[in-house]
Amino acid sequence: MKYASLAVLGLLLLSACAPKSEVDEANKRIAELQAQTAAAQAETEKIKTQAAVAQAEAERVKAEAEAAKNENKNLETQNSLLQAKVDEKPPIPVSVTFRPSLMGKGIVAVFSTTVKAPVATIVQVHSASLGTTKQFELHLESSHATELGHLEGAFLESGDTITIQNQNYSSSTVTVNN
Repeated sequence: MKYASLAVLGLLLLSACAPKSEVDEANKRIAELQAQTAAAQAETEKIKTQAAVAQAEAERVKAEAEAAKNENKNLETQNSLLQAKVDEKPPIPVSVTFRPSLMGKGIVAVFSTTVKAPVATIVQVHSASLGTTKQFELHLESSHATELGHLEGAFLESGDTITIQNQNYSSSTVTVNN
């Protein structure tokens, strides 16, 4: 019986050892999985941090782009205002009076200038009755008036328009009346 007790005791020891090794194996596997989970969580946190940094950088770049866009718009507005001032020309220093033609029909336009230097002009006459436009080159001087009528090839009638142009001045348009 002594041997039987020893056999039972041996069996009990063997049966107790086998589950312990399985438990050890399971604990080892659990420890490995916990380590993998911790590593995955750490990697996830690292990625979240990188994503937050990237998002902040994207917002900063977007804000800079918006600021640059607004600055560009402001500069364009300032440029337009300055260009308008540069393009703004003084009025052409020419006055026009009208008188009836002494020889023939029609009206004569009498041009005079108030500046001492000669003023070269392009004069366009638009006929209200015919709908045509004729162009003349006039050189105006302050010492004497310059006339434009049928003798110069312009038959003017009441209602016609005359536009006076020079590249250094803003143009002027007058309507023939008499």
